[in-house]
Amino acid sequence: HLLVLYSIARFLPARTIVEIGTDDGSSTLPLLLAAAQIGGVLHSVDPAPCETARARVRASGYGQHWVFHNMTSAEYAKHCFAALDLVLIDGDHSDDGVASDWRNFSPKVRVGGLVLFHDKCNTADFPGIAKLIDEEIRPRTDWEQMTLPFGWGLTLCRRLA
Repeated sequence: HLLVLYSIARFLPARTIVEIGTDDGSSTLPLLLAAAQIGGVLHSVDPAPCETARARVRASGYGQHWVFHNMTSAEYAKHCFAALDLVLIDGDHSDDGVASDWRNFSPKVRVGGLVLFHDKCNTADFPGIAKLIDEEIRPRTDWEQMTLPFGWGLTLCRRLA
């Protein structure tokens, strides 16, 4: 999904991006490259120190477009007041974690902006993602959604109103 992430962020264009769940920086780098190319900023949020991701960002030369928030997404949501263009939810995959991230960040997304969920198709390990999307997001008229069913799936939710 890395090329897809880059393309979405680059051509949306997403100037204010939040990545929930940084880990080794695999999704960080394509989002960061897109942000750098359009003069944006990527805010990565993870309670772990993510040293590998930090090293990858330093090596990329695009560190001036990156802010790492070493905290939970719930903590960060209290300090995040910007109108967001793009949010990638790929952190706490528990039912409560995914629902909390959606409820904390979706109201901050601008009309036309996107919330992306990774792993929607991996219902064996992460049933809460599909449940949230199918039961809470799909019925809404102010959001539209579609899932790319490759690998573990990537769901795109676009704010309409």
